[in-house]
Amino acid sequence: MQRNAVQRYDRAAVLALASVDAPIVITSTWIDEQLARTYEREGIRPGLLADVAGIVERRWWEPTTTFVDAAALAGEAVLARSGLDRDRIGMMISTSVCRDHLEPSVACAVHHRLGLSPACINFDLANACLGFVNAMHLASTALEAGQFDYVLIVDGEGSRHTQERTLERLAGPQATAADVFGEFASLTLGSGAAAMIMTTTDLHPEAHRMVGGVARAATQHHGLCVGTLDRMTTDTQGLLHAARCSS
Repeated sequence: MQRNAVQRYDRAAVLALASVDAPIVITSTWIDEQLARTYEREGIRPGLLADVAGIVERRWWEPTTTFVDAAALAGEAVLARSGLDRDRIGMMISTSVCRDHLEPSVACAVHHRLGLSPACINFDLANACLGFVNAMHLASTALEAGQFDYVLIVDGEGSRHTQERTLERLAGPQATAADVFGEFASLTLGSGAAAMIMTTTDLHPEAHRMVGGVARAATQHHGLCVGTLDRMTTDTQGLLHAARCSS
């Protein structure tokens, strides 16, 4: 019998949440125009991104904006929204998928950029699209254990480099329909940043409670969608089939 992993909390809560949109709008129509020759040669109907994926536009950061810049922007926004003294943040978790290098951690640079206390523990938590949610659960556990009064979670992502490289490949004379559909997921990505401050209801009765969560692993499907900064390849049919079988 398959069982779920269940987490429950009594006092953990969300104090403030903020997001930052990247400034440059990239429409799906523009992407279709970049791939027009490949579409015509391979008999692909334009409009798949909008009609099938439902994505009309996505955002890009300016070329000079780093992933750390993006995460720090969101961190500043949530600190301002909360009105909290940044010296009271006891732990900061960075959950960014995107990173320019393996070392040092993204959290290290964001911690410095935000001017957080030397006593503030900081580290990266990487788990693809689930990282932010995982960080919320980890923060809730630490808060309920009384280790910290406030935890800051940040995330900054950017799709510009990935999509520019993908469009270069797919617009080339050797690109096939299989290549387009295999890298279709790369073109659905977007750029943005988010941040959250968590605390306890003892300190802030008005905060939104983190009641709990439910999770289940199906890691046998880990190879169905694989991404790097240069490309993301997806077995779309296999992914949909695995999702149905694992639900």
